[in-house]
Amino acid sequence: SHFRALVSDFPFKTPADEVHALGLLVNPFMRPGFVGPSPEVLVHADSMGSGKSTLCEVTGVLATGVVPPTVTVDGSASEARYNLHGELAQPGEFIYSDNVKTASTWGDADRNRLLTAPSLSAVRPVGSTTVRVDPTIRTWMTTMNLYNIDLEHSRRTVSIALGATSGKYKFPDLVGHVRKHRLWFCLLLARYMEAWVDAGAPRAPRSLPSFDNWSDTVGGFVCWLMPDIAEHWLAPTARPIPAIDRELADLFKEWPSKGPIPLPGTTKPPEHIWKRSAEVLPLIKGGDLIALQQVVGSGTFESQKQRWGRFVKQLADSMRVVLGYRLEVHCSGTVRTYRPVKVS
Repeated sequence: SHFRALVSDFPFKTPADEVHALGLLVNPFMRPGFVGPSPEVLVHADSMGSGKSTLCEVTGVLATGVVPPTVTVDGSASEARYNLHGELAQPGEFIYSDNVKTASTWGDADRNRLLTAPSLSAVRPVGSTTVRVDPTIRTWMTTMNLYNIDLEHSRRTVSIALGATSGKYKFPDLVGHVRKHRLWFCLLLARYMEAWVDAGAPRAPRSLPSFDNWSDTVGGFVCWLMPDIAEHWLAPTARPIPAIDRELADLFKEWPSKGPIPLPGTTKPPEHIWKRSAEVLPLIKGGDLIALQQVVGSGTFESQKQRWGRFVKQLADSMRVVLGYRLEVHCSGTVRTYRPVKVS
């Protein structure tokens, strides 16, 4: 269809990525048609220049006629939170974060809270008093080069993975094309939506927990419109493993065998040796664990040690299982030591 042609130039890795991209395009138009939150759409790729930002800009221009403003989330957690709250306090259709590098501040607990908020939520922009906003009326979208998010945030997102582009485009200036023919595309979309309602508004084959109304409405429409790829909507294989989880699993495998031994001369086998978080830090700084290096950040060794220590403590306290491993904690006074254990 003409509508599907809008995404024909993007190098989607799987059919699921294509159907999710179509869902992103229609989400602003269908947002008034259901109650409850929408998941954040994460457009990611292994390299630059694959069209991540273009897809989000096309979505914004199609819905509003202009490229949506971006929310800066790189930097400290407090800066990212204030920027997000400031954007939510302003009128708009989108929460758009482009080329995110610091995933630890982008996907924090406050953003997770707002993504699943049932209605009004309290935010506090810089220099303002607390105001109440409805984050569910926005379309949330983010781009990044490395799929680097934790499990708690990933269950609130829908993934669109792009591969390497061929350099051949049906629409060399896709954003300009959509801006020029925006009225025609909107009328065409309205006609499709009316036909979907006349057909009984069929639902999608799968639903995303906490986002059922969104799945039924946006997913139902897209699956009805594109029946040849409907089976890929929210397919289990469409959700990639976060880079940070892959790297944590690799780190846990190396933790007993290569990490510094805190008790010289101990008779315990390596897999039973407990370690303080700082004693494992050299494995990250000296290796190719890019996602975990972003968690550690730059600056002095002391500041890196504090950031890593907070991350390890949170991981252990949550008892989260990462690709078959869980981090156990042992407290002796103020000293906390850790060890990864294999779980079934």
